[in-house]
This record gives sequence, structure tokens and C-alpha cells, in this order.
Amino acid sequence: MSAVLFKYLSDRSISVNDHGGFIASIEGMRALAVLVVLLFHLDVPWFKGGFLGVDLFFVISGFIITRNIQFDLHAGKFTLREFYLRRFRRLFPALLVTVMATLLVSLAVLTPLEMEKTARSAIFALISLANFNFWLEAGYFDAAAHTKPLLHTWSLSVEEQFYLFWPALLVFLATNGRRVVLVCGLLMASLAVSVLWRNAFADAVFYLLPFRVHQLMAGALLALLSLLWCV
Repeated sequence: MSAVLFKYLSDRSISVNDHGGFIASIEGMRALAVLVVLLFHLDVPWFKGGFLGVDLFFVISGFIITRNIQFDLHAGKFTLREFYLRRFRRLFPALLVTVMATLLVSLAVLTPLEMEKTARSAIFALISLANFNFWLEAGYFDAAAHTKPLLHTWSLSVEEQFYLFWPALLVFLATNGRRVVLVCGLLMASLAVSVLWRNAFADAVFYLLPFRVHQLMAGALLALLSLLWCV
């Protein structure tokens, strides 16, 4: 339920006038992605593949972030400072409220050992390293997912790590042609290592950014091509 709380809070900051404009269908797809993951974790029949909602969410995020940056670049108003301030204002307040609410509820329902791990995961979530925390915890003796109320924050950390390098790369590669080449290269490289290592390093492939880049790049490629077609 904390995932739903975070989704609700973070979406309150969306402006219909931001960048290229509000796209209702994209927001509907994001809501669908969150919903199917939630139903999967609730063991609802017919949603055994609901974890694919995370994959869809990454594709959507790659599309939205790239599209927004491209619009700002074309308008001559993009700055890294403003980008990171906007990301912080949108994500961190919602994340902080979600983490604090989760910790309060966890005090009443989790065992002391589970509470200790939840508190540690809260710290990692707030510093955008939740995916590394859950990756390091994964293994034969890993606790069940229902004892990790902040487990969903791993995907947010992947996104936040993506924000560290992607805007700077788009600025550095000053032409759309170069950006498309880069996107295609990153997409193919990430997809290749994900497929090759999916069995030997399954936990790393699931949690870590390099193995998720191809999903973000799929959305980025759609954004770049859609803007080129509109020119």
C-alpha cells in the first residue's frame, strides 16, 4: 500500500502546462502499471505476471523524462540545476511522507528484526540506493516480500540513479541524431547483458540500473522519434 501512497502524493505536483503538455493516456498507463504490480503482490488470480508493470513503468519514465528535457532544450530554458530541483520537489516530499508513514505502521505489525531491516531500507530509500540494499539482501535466506513494506522503493532508486547521467548526456550530445545513436547503443548493450546474465546474476539483473537501462532507453527512443516526426 505504501507504493500507492507514494504514487498519489508524487502525482499531486504534476502541472498540465509542464513541458510538452499533459498526456492523459501516459498517466493512465502509469496508473495501470502500478495497479497490476499491486494486484500481483496481493496474489490476485490472473495477475501472476503483474511484475511486468515495473518494466512498463521504466519505459514510460524514459519517455517522459526524455520528452521533457527535449522540450526544454528546444525552448532554450533547460538547466541541470532546474531539472534536479524539479525532480527533488516532485519526488522527495512524497517519498519522505511515504517512508515515515510506513515506519509508523511497521512499528505495530512487524517483529523487531523485521523493523530493523525496514528502518535500514528507509535510509537507503531516502538516499536513492534502495535497489542496492534489496539486491544485497537477496538470496536463499532472504525474507518474504510482505515483510519488506518499502520494497517498491527499489524502482524509484533506479530512476533517480538514471537522472544522474541522462540529462547531462542529452545536453552533451547537441544533435538529435547523436542522441538517437546513443539511445540505440545503450538499449542494445543493456538488453544483451540482461539476457546473457539473467540466470547467473538474476538478482543483479532485476535490481540494478545497468540491466534496466534498455527499458528506459526504449521510452527515450520513442520520445526522440516522436519529436523528430513532429518537426
